[in-house]
Amino acid sequence: MAQSDIAIYEKAQLKGVPLQDHYLAVPPKVVIEVDTKADLEDVAVTMNYYHQKTDELLNAGVEKVIWVFTANEKIMEAGKDQHWITSSWNREISVLSTLTESVRFGV
Repeated sequence: MAQSDIAIYEKAQLKGVPLQDHYLAVPPKVVIEVDTKADLEDVAVTMNYYHQKTDELLNAGVEKVIWVFTANEKIMEAGKDQHWITSSWNREISVLSTLTESVRFGV
């Protein structure tokens, strides 16, 4: 699985999973990516990179991918077999249904 900026696991997912130096053998529940770390120098269409990486994560078993786009202050939320939603980053989003609080990016 590709490297992620933030990977969120439920504790039960990790029971019995051997720790490794870089990657775990199970996919996280949620991945949060921030565009500022993406190396897009050799990418012709920037959004293709974000869409491709999102598809790869979802196909690997990640339940939800959240992108934070800093330049235009947008958030993209994607889930397997769900509509992808892009919105302003000043609204609250639900990271996990088991969390009691939502997250707000920006000010």
